[in-house]
Amino acid sequence: AGTGAAPGASTITVRGTAAGVSAATTSFTLTVTQPPGIRLALTPAAATLPVGGSVAVTVAVTREGGYAGDVAVTVEGLPAGVSAQPLTIAGGAGGAGSAQLVISAGAGAVPGVATVTVRGTGSGVSHAASLVLTVAPPPSFTLALTPAALVVPAPGYSVVRPSSGHFGLTFGMNRDGRNDQVGIAAMAQWW
Repeated sequence: AGTGAAPGASTITVRGTAAGVSAATTSFTLTVTQPPGIRLALTPAAATLPVGGSVAVTVAVTREGGYAGDVAVTVEGLPAGVSAQPLTIAGGAGGAGSAQLVISAGAGAVPGVATVTVRGTGSGVSHAASLVLTVAPPPSFTLALTPAALVVPAPGYSVVRPSSGHFGLTFGMNRDGRNDQVGIAAMAQWW
């Protein structure tokens, strides 16, 4: 059968003729079966992967033509610094199965967009699907101060020393961020 033949059963009649004799016919049933194969489907078909993080993609396998074996899943064309964990989807009589494919980006991965190939391979069968993978910069934040500069005048104070003993004066300063005020506190000690 050619590659475009549809699976199914058909009755074929063969007729033979010759000069001077009656025609003879016979029939048989021809059954065209689907060859063993697999089909892959990815969910989602596009994923975002942060640098230093990972993402999980569901790989669903449909087995056809009586194939019931394991399917090993690999990823081709990954950018530098990006890797995929090994994955095998176990075979079974049901014909279908799915598993999570985990793809990770190391700290040195370069942000960008790449179309990679997810390939499933079994005994004599193979199928591939495309995944659009976006490697995104890691989350970050910035700080901004307003005002960027602050001038605090030196506090004025006077000290009266007692006639005996020791005296110390400690100054502290704090800024109240809620109303943009600066407070200065002083503490005196005698000993």
